[in-house]
Amino acid sequence: MADESSTSTLLLDIPGVMRELHISRTGAFELIRRGELPSFKLGRTRRVRRADLIAFVEGLSSGPQSRGLPSPRHEGSPG
Repeated sequence: MADESSTSTLLLDIPGVMRELHISRTGAFELIRRGELPSFKLGRTRRVRRADLIAFVEGLSSGPQSRGLPSPRHEGSPG
């Protein structure tokens, strides 16, 4: 039987991208809107190829601001 784990999924929907990157829905769509994360419509659902998600992550440098990812929020910190 084939491995059904998330690592074998070829296409991710937006909630899948959100889970993988630990970002909000708005953050996911912002990356797509800016062209940093390629996507396409399959029926009525927007999809991201896992290979494109991996390439995006591998292209990140040391900090989240380098590619415009929102910084993690810390309780009690100003911001």
